[in-house]
Amino acid sequence: MSRTDHTTDDLRSLLVERSTTVPPPRPGRADEVSGRVRGIRRRRAAATGLSVVLAVIAVVAGAGLLSSGHRQRAVPAYERKVDGLPVYQAGYRLVGHVSFHTDDKRSASLDFTPSTYGMALASTCSVDSKHGVSVEVNGHPVLSGSCGGGQSLSSPSFHDDAGFWAAEQVRLGQRMTVVARVGSSPLGRSPHDTVFLGPMRDVTVSVGLYQRVPVSAYPFPPRPHRLQPLGDHGRFDGGRVLHTFDSRRIGATGSAQWTTRMPASGLRYAGFYVAPGAVTISVNGTVVDRQTSWNYEGSGSGGPSLDPGFLQQQGVTVAIGDRVTISVRATRFQDPAWELVVRAGR
Repeated sequence: MSRTDHTTDDLRSLLVERSTTVPPPRPGRADEVSGRVRGIRRRRAAATGLSVVLAVIAVVAGAGLLSSGHRQRAVPAYERKVDGLPVYQAGYRLVGHVSFHTDDKRSASLDFTPSTYGMALASTCSVDSKHGVSVEVNGHPVLSGSCGGGQSLSSPSFHDDAGFWAAEQVRLGQRMTVVARVGSSPLGRSPHDTVFLGPMRDVTVSVGLYQRVPVSAYPFPPRPHRLQPLGDHGRFDGGRVLHTFDSRRIGATGSAQWTTRMPASGLRYAGFYVAPGAVTISVNGTVVDRQTSWNYEGSGSGGPSLDPGFLQQQGVTVAIGDRVTISVRATRFQDPAWELVVRAGR
């Protein structure tokens, strides 16, 4: 036999031998494998389904948050109110208040320890009523007005904070007591009115204590697309116009000064505004007044008479015929939307 034939026979014998040692297939083996495959497919399908469910939940939750955020839009600071009282108004911020229903009580009090004399008081009612609301501070009448006839605000004039509150026995660092009550007289006009105890409709009465806010920190409303014309807000009657500080020439936040001689009739001035901001007025370098505007509604504001007597109270000594320099400085205006008109007094 050749070498090749021997090798071929050996190979055939080996194949036959190996084939006889392989065990026969186990009954159900194919079903077992098929079951494993189906199980793997089910787990993969379940995982995919869970991912889809989670994704849907996330989308729905996100949409819910967006929808909720839209429904619960944050109220801008200049619009916020507490029991009918604006949180911010006329350059002041609410720092304490008391509120009561007239079907439950007819008066209430608030204790507060002031750290500044830059304060104001305001009152308001939820509905109209023939009865008035009166407010006392440390037993001294400060504010009274009709209930429901809008809001009443009482604040000191410029440079008179300390004197105003000293008259009400208010001292810095010492507790002051504010008492609000529904009065028995119509419109609350009696300064020492008694509390009305008879039947009346349910009214919510609120009285607030405010502190002045720096003009730089006060929240202004957003600028409208178009401002009102500055010249549409009238002029006060009086002596002839001597000078006009006009922001359209000076600039929105510009400064300017003008020098004249003090007339025997003194000087008068008034500011006109169609945007929020502040104008500070000085005479011979001493600040004597500050006029402010808090919105875009258009307003006018007259100042004190600049005569030798008033200026002496501000620490400025001027006689008739002396030269006086009036200076103005504007802040926080976004537009040239103000002017200050100076006239001869009368």
